Amino acid sequence: MDYLSETAPYEAQIEHLTRLYNTSKKNLQADNERALRDMYVGRMMAERDLPGRLAAYGMHGGLTETSEMDLRNVYGRNRANQEQAYQRNLTDLSNTYQGNVGQLRAQIAAIQARIAAENAKAQAQSGYGYGGGGANAAANAYSAPDWYDQYGQYGVYNQNSMKNALSNKLRLPYAVSSVR
Repeated sequence: MDYLSETAPYEAQIEHLTRLYNTSKKNLQADNERALRDMYVGRMMAERDLPGRLAAYGMHGGLTETSEMDLRNVYGRNRANQEQAYQRNLTDLSNTYQGNVGQLRAQIAAIQARIAAENAKAQAQSGYGYGGGGANAAANAYSAPDWYDQYGQYGVYNQNSMKNALSNKLRLPYAVSSVR
């Protein structure tokens, strides 16, 4: 299998999780705004009705002001509690998303590492084509009989023979000064 075919399912899951996260985030935000709006409307209605209810019970003066302050304080606490719940839910959603995406990215990284190791192994095996002599790609361009005829045993060569092989095969416009 190649890289794309192995990682495609994980990439698709990441895209799906991202869409789900964004949708959930928008829903949380809309729910928070709705709850805050409902609290505000409730407070305004209570403030509108409070003087009439207090007057019906015969309460006037300082008690009226205290009741209005209590109403506003309750609204402020409820609003703060709603904001905290929203932030907590948003953080939980983000942590879950990041954890899930992190696991998928780790699996993709493992696939990348495995493929890189397989490629390195394949390159190493192809680089030691004729008897494990350490010939590079330019030297491997010779067939085994050509290599054997020109340089003796397979893969055994000295610095001069390697220079000649590289210069002849690659047709370099300059002389190879050293091969290491």
